[in-house]
Amino acid sequence: MKRMPSLAPVLVLALAFWAFAAFCAAPSLWSGCVLFLALYVAPAFLTRLLDLFRPLNEGAFEVDSAAAFAWETARRLQAFYDALPFLEAILRLIPGAYSVWLRLWGSRIGFGVAWPIELSVADRSLLQIGNRVVVGQRTCLSGHKLTVRDGRPLMVVRRVDVRDRAILEPGVILEAGAHVAKGAIVPSGTVVAMSETFEAHREPVKAPF
Repeated sequence: MKRMPSLAPVLVLALAFWAFAAFCAAPSLWSGCVLFLALYVAPAFLTRLLDLFRPLNEGAFEVDSAAAFAWETARRLQAFYDALPFLEAILRLIPGAYSVWLRLWGSRIGFGVAWPIELSVADRSLLQIGNRVVVGQRTCLSGHKLTVRDGRPLMVVRRVDVRDRAILEPGVILEAGAHVAKGAIVPSGTVVAMSETFEAHREPVKAPF
C-alpha cells in the first residue's frame, strides 16, 4: 500500500502511451477522444476517486500519516504534467479551458481568470481563485509546504486563495494557505508565505538604490 504513490505516475504514463499507440495505429475520432481522456481526464478522475476513500484534508500532519499518503498519491498523479508542461500550456491557449480543467481536479475557479502560458501549479486541486483574476507569467502556486515543528517534519496542506480582481504580476510565488485580498496587486517577484495574507493596500518594498 505504501508503494502506491510511487506507482501512480507509472500508471498514468502507461495509460497515455497505450492511448497514443492506439491513435497512431488507427487514427479516428474515437481513438482521438480516448487519447484526450487518457491525457487530460484520467489523472484528474483518479484523484477525485482517491478522495472518496482517502480524503485530502487541509491542515498540518506528519509525513508518514494517512493524510500525507493521500496528498502524496494525488501529487504524483500530477507529476505527468510537471514532466510534460506543454500539455497544460495547450489548455491555456484555449479561453476558459484551463479553468474548467482545474475545476475537474477539485479547485474552485471563478470566471474570467486570465492565465499565462508559463505557470507552475504544484497542487491542482488546492486552488481557490476568484473572478477576473489576472495571473502573470512564471507565477508559482503551491498548496503544500514542508516545515518542521518540535523537531518533527510536517506537511502543511492548504488552499491558495486569490480573491476577485486581484492581479499577480510576473514571478509571484504563493505558498500553502496564502491569501490575496480582493483587488490586490501583488508586485513582481513577491513571495506570499505560508498562511500569509497580502492586503490590497500593501506597498512593495523599494530598493535602496
